[in-house]
Amino acid sequence: MTGLSPRFPISVTWDDGDIWEFNDLRQAANTLEFFDSNDKASATVVDADGRPVRIVVQELEILKFAWKTGPVKDSLASKRCASLGDAR
Repeated sequence: MTGLSPRFPISVTWDDGDIWEFNDLRQAANTLEFFDSNDKASATVVDADGRPVRIVVQELEILKFAWKTGPVKDSLASKRCASLGDAR
């Protein structure tokens, strides 16, 4: 069953195919530094179950971390996470 927040690892997939995975919020905050998943047309963020995630980081602080609502952009990360889910 699902919890109350996105499940780790969190994957950020950039349009160039580069994928960054984070195992916890501290790691995400330290790496992303200034990031808003709604402002980044070149990146898609999903949780371990392939669900789209909204994450906002400012000055190494997580301001928002939740499942994203609204239209979902088709991405390599969601396809990758879906295939990982099939293997579990």
